[in-house]
Amino acid sequence: MRSARVFSRDFWLASLAIAAALSIAATPARAQSFDNPGGEEALASEALAAWGFLALPNRAARFVSVSRFQSSGDKLWSGQIGGGLNPYETSPFYVELYGGFQRFEPVITLSDGSSTVQANAEWRSASVTGGFGWDFELAENWTLRPIVNLSYGKIEAEAETSTPIPPASSGTGLNFLRNGELWATGYGGALELEYKLREAAREYDFFLRHTQMAIKTTGDSTVSADADASATSAWFRARYPIGNWQAYGRPVRSVWQVGIAALHGDQADALGFDWIASAGAGIELDVENTGLPWVKRTRLMFGVSKSEEFEAYSVGFGLSF
Repeated sequence: MRSARVFSRDFWLASLAIAAALSIAATPARAQSFDNPGGEEALASEALAAWGFLALPNRAARFVSVSRFQSSGDKLWSGQIGGGLNPYETSPFYVELYGGFQRFEPVITLSDGSSTVQANAEWRSASVTGGFGWDFELAENWTLRPIVNLSYGKIEAEAETSTPIPPASSGTGLNFLRNGELWATGYGGALELEYKLREAAREYDFFLRHTQMAIKTTGDSTVSADADASATSAWFRARYPIGNWQAYGRPVRSVWQVGIAALHGDQADALGFDWIASAGAGIELDVENTGLPWVKRTRLMFGVSKSEEFEAYSVGFGLSF
């Protein structure tokens, strides 16, 4: 009888232990709440500011691909194409149009209060920027041009974390990084000084420009945010005929250009650099005799861009109107 009682007691103790273990295993884990210190509004403003780098018109525009920034590990791919012209030869009225795509991949730190993870964000964006202005002739070859600019675009966000985060995890910053979407509008203006020399043996173009733009979200954006973008840039291009080379009955020219831009707005903080310099060389064809509307010249450029964070090489295709 004693052995039967011992067996009964051991049986019930084992049963209770198994039941307790099963109960603990069945209890759902508490969902972690990972967030950015400033929440989703800060992240959205940062994404909007990075978009401002793409939205500002850039005469030295080319496609730039940076594998990794030196200090932060961020990545950038950006490309813009565009230009400006006087649509009526007898009028000082001026118009410009730029469009571009950009993918910026910043490394974002998220915390749940007790631990942190690194999120590899990806912000894909596109923009279209237009402008119209008026030319004031200061002297021979010199023109002062005030410009009004409007811009529109979209930003989409995705992210992967260095350490796997359970799908149930939340946090406004994490939610924005996973599937944020921003519709952006920008408005502002620029003041541009232009020097233009046209001679048979040489052609020179010089531009000094300051652009300022206020940016905000609109439409069905997942977060409301705003940012400011501004830049001052100087750019010089020289063209020289290449011997007796001709195409379409016009001289073929070599093209040499240098430029530098200082970033003053929020885009400098978002991207992690406040200046970018560029140099390039290429070849240009005069296509006026081909009947292409508006287009006077086309060129293929090879260039290098450099800032305190990176050095990148690029290939660009340009048009002159």
